[in-house]
Amino acid sequence: MEEKVIREIVAQAVKAYWEKPLNINREDYVMEIPVEASARHVHLSREDLETLFGDNYELNVKKSISQPGQFLSEERVSLIGPKGRMDNVAVLGPVRDRTQVELSFTDCRSLGINAPVRMSGELEEAADIYIMANGIVTEARSSAIVAKNHIHMPPEDAGKYRLKNGEQVNVRVNSSRPIVFEGVTVRVSEDARPAFHIDYDEANACGYKQGATGVISAAGINRSGGSCRQWEGTYGKPEPGEVFKGKLLSENEIYKAYKKGVKKIEVGKETVVTPLARDYAGEKKVDIICIKER
Repeated sequence: MEEKVIREIVAQAVKAYWEKPLNINREDYVMEIPVEASARHVHLSREDLETLFGDNYELNVKKSISQPGQFLSEERVSLIGPKGRMDNVAVLGPVRDRTQVELSFTDCRSLGINAPVRMSGELEEAADIYIMANGIVTEARSSAIVAKNHIHMPPEDAGKYRLKNGEQVNVRVNSSRPIVFEGVTVRVSEDARPAFHIDYDEANACGYKQGATGVISAAGINRSGGSCRQWEGTYGKPEPGEVFKGKLLSENEIYKAYKKGVKKIEVGKETVVTPLARDYAGEKKVDIICIKER
């Protein structure tokens, strides 16, 4: 069989694979966003704060955290479950209407509790846990959850990228072990700063390091591969790279570009990127940038 015919068959097969329907009838809207990992922590209600630390007690601010108005306090508590105890657990402020304990699955196994995955503030069927400070123990009923990963976003960014509060997107973390997190909920609020929040189980899984970023895709994983991104606006927009005008981007094309020192390759929306090309581009840290119109 002639090489030309083989190439055409391979191209058609690869294109058919990437064109499988994603059950989402809208375009990709993509932006880059900081990733932040949260360790176990506690939000106390006014009642539980005063039970543990005394009447009219106020949390002492140690430092502000990324979301405006929230802070890490000087106070620490212990968490007690059927199988274990965890000391020196951070308390975040300000106080809330209800006490909420945010843990990872690993924490839950160590403590012997079965906490559900929930968005912050959604405490239906949350696990019971004991909280201790200053030799005083209080039972925090329906308070412990495994926090669902989520994105904080201000209205201006949400509008710019056509994202809505409560919408679910995919996020690919740019790290030494890239992982795509699916079904990440977007939380839009006036005072938010853009950030993708994960716990330390998730952080360890993706090789997270401080300063890491992720790429949001509102319509699922980009079909042209993990490092292929469609950009709108200027948020995190890359510098121009080499333009590839062919219909099939292969591993060999990536190799030739890499040997020339190219770090970014622009392709048209009709270009088929082979799986081997995607893998090799990821290995050599060559970005494949999908341009909607050329």
